[in-house]
Amino acid sequence: MARALIDGGADIEAPGASIAGGTPPDDAVEYGCWQVARLLVDRGAQVTRLSHAAALGMTARVEEFLSATPPPTRERITEAFYQACAGGQRRMAGYLLARGADLNGIPARGKNTPLDAGRQALVAWLRDQGAKSAGDMS
Repeated sequence: MARALIDGGADIEAPGASIAGGTPPDDAVEYGCWQVARLLVDRGAQVTRLSHAAALGMTARVEEFLSATPPPTRERITEAFYQACAGGQRRMAGYLLARGADLNGIPARGKNTPLDAGRQALVAWLRDQGAKSAGDMS
């Protein structure tokens, strides 16, 4: 469906594209529609958030965000770590964890830890790092 809409001329960066008020790339990442997010980027959508670049495993773009002045806060790095875990980006998750992400950090608009959001390939790695699920922290 997304491909047909884009081919038909849909604005791939239209603000307020959903009930959440984000652009199509924002929504694709936030709702875990990884194929759609990649399609949008492949078709020219800009990656304007650290968390989106992390979710899509875009190492060079993440490095650009991390080297910006001022650098992203720990909260932003933790949000990016969460999205990397949700997106199944194990190497990116490790990269962000080494740069100060909170292993058990819950994003501002979330209620789950990275372990809760992580895909199966990441769950064992997160547990090895000492990660906890939200239920373990109660």
